[in-house]
Amino acid sequence: MKRNLVLVMMAFFFLCSTSVWAAPNLVLKMALGDPKDSEMGVVGETFKKYVEEKSSGAIEVQTFYSGALGDETETIHNVRRGTLDLTCVGIANTVPFVKELGMLTLPYMFSNLDEVVAATNGESAKILTDYALKGGFRPLTWTYTDFRFISNAKRPITKMADIQGLKFRVPQSAVLLASYKAWGASPVPISWSETFTALQQGVVDGQCYGY
Repeated sequence: MKRNLVLVMMAFFFLCSTSVWAAPNLVLKMALGDPKDSEMGVVGETFKKYVEEKSSGAIEVQTFYSGALGDETETIHNVRRGTLDLTCVGIANTVPFVKELGMLTLPYMFSNLDEVVAATNGESAKILTDYALKGGFRPLTWTYTDFRFISNAKRPITKMADIQGLKFRVPQSAVLLASYKAWGASPVPISWSETFTALQQGVVDGQCYGY
């Protein structure tokens, strides 16, 4: 995994309002930024099936894909306000609301998936949950996909100096913005739903991708 230039593990992060479990026969709306046929879609449909089966149909989960209810920053904001029940997001998008969660986006913080799982379970998970609750939302669970990597349309990147001067799309994370600036690149915070348009229009040269 260390062959990638940027190794930042981004977990899918289920967030929920603190009052959605109060009544029977609930209809819960869950927003997801990626399409249904993506990794996030698998997570969303698995979660939906599990909740509906375990509640014997008393809880219905309605899923909204491809940023239909807004980008991930917007859906977190709506969960915090209580106008949305659930959202599944990359951890970087929680950082504007809870800066402490930015520790999980530090480049080269983790060497392998086992370390990531350990950091998001047990006692450390309680600490992360406390931070999230102070930020106005409750984490339900973590899922794990891949480490962050970068791509671009200008030139091959084989060493750190190769990214200098390139404009990269990054999530709205102070940690990632500062990291790319320190490496000599020009980071541009763009939501995932707008990334492909930004690449096509030349707003950025490349992207920081992964969850």
